Amino acid sequence: MLVVGVPLVDQQSTVQLSSQARLQPHLCRPVVIPVPLEQLKHQKEKSLSDLRTKTIEHEQEVLRGLLRRLFDVTLFLKLQVTYLLPKIPNEFNDICGFIFWDHILKEHGGAKYFSLIVDATPDFAHIEQTAFLIRYVHQNKKNLNWLTRINTTLKQYIIPLSDCRGQGYDMREVYKGAQTRNLESNKFAVYSGCACHLLNLCGEQAVSSCRETDTFFGVVQKLYNLFSSSSQRWKILQKKIGCSLHPTSQTRWSARVKSVKPVAAHLPELVEALDDVLLLNLSTECRRDVKGLNTYLQSFDCLLFASIWFKALKPN
Repeated sequence: MLVVGVPLVDQQSTVQLSSQARLQPHLCRPVVIPVPLEQLKHQKEKSLSDLRTKTIEHEQEVLRGLLRRLFDVTLFLKLQVTYLLPKIPNEFNDICGFIFWDHILKEHGGAKYFSLIVDATPDFAHIEQTAFLIRYVHQNKKNLNWLTRINTTLKQYIIPLSDCRGQGYDMREVYKGAQTRNLESNKFAVYSGCACHLLNLCGEQAVSSCRETDTFFGVVQKLYNLFSSSSQRWKILQKKIGCSLHPTSQTRWSARVKSVKPVAAHLPELVEALDDVLLLNLSTECRRDVKGLNTYLQSFDCLLFASIWFKALKPN
């Protein structure tokens, strides 16, 4: 049960009600209105629900205002901040170009004589760009710095230069000054070239002169490019042969055994992998390459050269 009384509005109304209560007391008796408990709970829950709804609507309005401000700031930055404009990379390249030219002109000042070459070559976007080449003799002091470093290291570990019987450098032209100075101090420190690079060049030229061998290594590289360019194809390869393919090294021929070994050991599995790749959605060019590789891997030349080169490159 809930007792509901009449609210007092102001002082004047209070005085009027008091006078009427004295004259007619039966009119100002409290009125008893029965209200069920379930309805009272419903009203309470409804008031809480309304409060939550108002709170959510207020927070949504605050978030909308925040998003509007962020959007306005983004538009302002897009229009005002020049670092977001497409021309900035070109400006950066121009600044680097000026610094580079300044360095070249300073070096050229000490060289005096020079030669000039003008040529046009396409850039990355296949647009012809004119190139100006200035060739001059640069007096590099790097060799003297290397000489100082060599002498300092030998003195640090108490190694006499007089006991040296040979010296070698990766780039003879760069360290020619250090080589000559050491030879003046010790005539027995004879320079010996890097035979590994010479042998690598000989092997590369010999292989390129043989069309069949050049084709074989081209196929090996093509296989690696085909499977490594797609994760879906790579999974097919792993499922078939259980190992990875490797690219052909251009500088170390001894490292090519890693690229030849899986081809020599898993020729049938590679053919099956190529057959599965043909079932995928491929471009016309890629499908043509896959068919060509599949045909070559089933040829006698592939079997012969894979066996020969694996045995030739395999370390003893």
